Amino acid sequence: MPESSTTSLQDYKAFLCIALILGYSLYNFVKIVSFTVKSVLDRSSLKTAKKEDISIFDEIHRNEIPTRDGIPTWLAYSKYLALSMVDVYAIPLMFHEMKWYYVIIPYLLASALGFCNAYDAGLSDIDMAYNYIKIALFILAAWTGKDSGVVAGLVSCALVKTLVSIFADLMQDYKTGHHLDR
Repeated sequence: MPESSTTSLQDYKAFLCIALILGYSLYNFVKIVSFTVKSVLDRSSLKTAKKEDISIFDEIHRNEIPTRDGIPTWLAYSKYLALSMVDVYAIPLMFHEMKWYYVIIPYLLASALGFCNAYDAGLSDIDMAYNYIKIALFILAAWTGKDSGVVAGLVSCALVKTLVSIFADLMQDYKTGHHLDR
């Protein structure tokens, strides 16, 4: 069969690669969330921290600088929620095929995919947002149906792409700041 044929396994190569990368990233997302919850519970029971080892002082210093002037968590969540509510109201006014719940799903989907994209960007310096929006496009276009599936799928895909690519950009900035501090 020729390579351009879509009647064999050639058609599924790209989606298989995306599925492998996404599965690995989602596995790490669940693993990191579970370790974070465990760490928070352990820290709440142990209030004292030992900093006796001088050899890790440089690493502690490099990790402390990016987090020193951080944005409060409540502010970040409230701004994300406020901007998503503006989008839930405004996007259905601009695109009549979009319902309000078609706008909420990309915001929920983009959080998980954004973590996966930031993880991939941290490991490989590659922005996988274009691959993740293919998955989002098929999911959201199939969910919206044949009457408004194309427009709703493309608009939802643009929302996911915008949000997911920002995660990779932030990871690149974080890595640059971490390396420049040496």
